[in-house]
This record gives sequence, structure tokens and C-alpha cells, in this order.
Amino acid sequence: MKRLTGALITLAAILVCATIASAQSARVNGQVLDKDGKPWAGITVTLKSDNGRTYTLKTDKDGRFTQIGLTVGLYTFALTDQASNLNYSEQHQLQSDQDNNITINFKTLIETQKAGPTAEQQKAQAD
Repeated sequence: MKRLTGALITLAAILVCATIASAQSARVNGQVLDKDGKPWAGITVTLKSDNGRTYTLKTDKDGRFTQIGLTVGLYTFALTDQASNLNYSEQHQLQSDQDNNITINFKTLIETQKAGPTAEQQKAQAD
């Protein structure tokens, strides 16, 4: 009976730890679009967490990438491609209780840069 009780306690502890670990994992679904707003295949996407863990992915033919098993936290998304001389990064906070869908659209980024800083950005620069 003592052996059975010990085994049940050990099993319960393992299940509790597994539940805690799975509750704090995150998934990210992303897409990279080129300067024309079309899917950008073959881009290297490196995800680096604020605790130093790194994941390296490639976009598929639809410009999409997915990574599961991430810890919740702040990540730097670095996009690189030698053929097009691409070297770009931005940060995103990943959560476990919501969808983490990231779209990096270079058409929108270029249009935003051409428009110049917003009134809010100008105010922040002046301060």
C-alpha cells in the first residue's frame, strides 16, 4: 500500500508540473510580405527571446512561418535574406492566452516611412 501511495503522489506531482509548463507555452504564426504586399518565400526568421533562447525558421511559399513551444515573453524577430540584402528586426510580446499572429508587411512599412513621423512621434522626439 505504501508503494502505491508513493507512486500516486509522484504521478500527481508530474501531472501538476506538466500542466504548469504547458500553460506557459506560446505559439506564433507569422507571415512576411514583400514591398509589393506579396508573400515573401525563403526569408530567414530568427526569434530571440528576452532570456536568450533562439529559434531559426524559413518562410514557406506563402511567406508563412510557425513556431510552437515558445516561452511567454518578449521576442526579437530578425528577418534576413542575403539575396535581397534584407536585414530587419522588430520586437513582439508573446502571450500564452491569446493568438500570436505576426504579419510583417514591407509594403506598409515603406509607405509609413515615406509619410514621415506621426504627430505623436514628433512630440516624443521634441521631448
